[in-house]
Amino acid sequence: MVVANVSSGGWGPPNLLGYVRRFGTFDADIAIVVLSSHDYAQGPATRKVVGVSGYPDARPVLGLIEGFQRYAPSFLPPILRKFVQPENDHRLDETPENIKNSLGSLTELIRILKARVPMIAAVQYLEREEGGGKEKAGHFAIRAILEAEGLPVVNLGQRFAESERDGDSVYYDNIHPSARGHH
Repeated sequence: MVVANVSSGGWGPPNLLGYVRRFGTFDADIAIVVLSSHDYAQGPATRKVVGVSGYPDARPVLGLIEGFQRYAPSFLPPILRKFVQPENDHRLDETPENIKNSLGSLTELIRILKARVPMIAAVQYLEREEGGGKEKAGHFAIRAILEAEGLPVVNLGQRFAESERDGDSVYYDNIHPSARGHH
């Protein structure tokens, strides 16, 4: 089995759609689309991300160093993590144009995947601040598209909220799952 992660931090549905249009689906047997609430208004990542905010722009001297720098901070308590891990800028410009573009891109992406990949599903998780029934509008907008397209959806919101309450840090930042969140 080959597993490919065809995304990058800061990517939303427009970037994913662009990638699939350009590179295809690699004859995948399964596609899993992972989304959270902020993805509903995320325009294409046009700002520079490579070389800043923890995204490398050169080969590491040693893979072990790269692995340590990237993943070790997620095992630190949140109070210490902010000193060794830059906070990514995930502010959204929730304009009607960005929302329409992102949700339209998501719908088109799903339709392309359904036509080319035998099995497709979605994983939807909440941002850290959405735990305890405080879902944002984006959560519901994305969920409506996933349901309308007939995708099976695994919702990790409740599980993440419970883990956070139990003291397990399942977030890398305020939006993305940490290594623990991916287990």
